[in-house]
Amino acid sequence: MLAIISKILKDCTTDEFGKDFDLTNVAGTIGFTVGMVMYLISQFTSLLPRFDLSQFALGFSGLLIATGVSQRVKPAAVVPDVSKGT
Repeated sequence: MLAIISKILKDCTTDEFGKDFDLTNVAGTIGFTVGMVMYLISQFTSLLPRFDLSQFALGFSGLLIATGVSQRVKPAAVVPDVSKGT
């Protein structure tokens, strides 16, 4: 189970080739995790009494827009040259 979670987190935070961490993906993953934790805290405790589902939806849509725009704006990944022998 831990290996599956590790693979999912690696896929969510690295570039297309799974080699380097991508700041956009890392920020999106952290933002989603923080939002979900805040929502769960507000549902099961009284620490965040005014944080409801509509506020979470607004924050999450802002996160999706920001992540999508930054994915579109960032330069394309450089494909490694595999034609040269090792």
